[in-house]
Amino acid sequence: MRYLFSFLAFFYLNTNLFGQNDEKTTTTLDYNTNFMGNPQKNGMWLPGKVEDNTISGSQYLFTNWNGMFSIINNSGNKFNLLNLNYNIFTQKLESKISNDSVFQYDLSMIQYILHEKSKYRIFNNELFQQLLDNKKFEFLKSYKIIIQEAVFNPLTQTDLTPRRYIVKNEYKMLSEGVLLDFKLNKKSVFNFFPENKELILKFVDENKLSYTKEDDVIKILHYLSNN
Repeated sequence: MRYLFSFLAFFYLNTNLFGQNDEKTTTTLDYNTNFMGNPQKNGMWLPGKVEDNTISGSQYLFTNWNGMFSIINNSGNKFNLLNLNYNIFTQKLESKISNDSVFQYDLSMIQYILHEKSKYRIFNNELFQQLLDNKKFEFLKSYKIIIQEAVFNPLTQTDLTPRRYIVKNEYKMLSEGVLLDFKLNKKSVFNFFPENKELILKFVDENKLSYTKEDDVIKILHYLSNN
């Protein structure tokens, strides 16, 4: 009964606070219409997990669960949500309905997630931030997380620093369905665009850009995609 109440409350809030915005936008209620009859249709309900308070930081991508989120499924339909987050550690997309109720979405049915000014791409059941998209390639950023162990002081027998989550980024190029590693350095840029080496050198020099800065690399790639 408790899960049923959370389910109804969750969809009532999302359905009433978000309307149909454009031609392919429907409500959150429509997104999970088949849930009660087929739990594997769009995801599954899970009991809430007790957070490990011995580890500082968070294993989730977004600092706030609440906000304006949009899911675009494989059919191109758009569903608006008020509560969403991505668990980097488990690579799962979740809506936290209450402390003891979480809905976990089936990523294989999702194409994109929109939040604030960012667009996230789902590829091979993993979430990537889409930094640049054109007809030839997509420049993506992935998120990985590790647990950094506490620094122990043998003299005082106490921890100098607590255990904590550390988020690390990796960059990828997606072209024709193939995902390739990409580094923020000159070598990677030249390896992917060997025919444009002179053009790149001139553009970087004139605009005083760096091959090791994300924003600058986006500018370089955007320039190449238009030349």
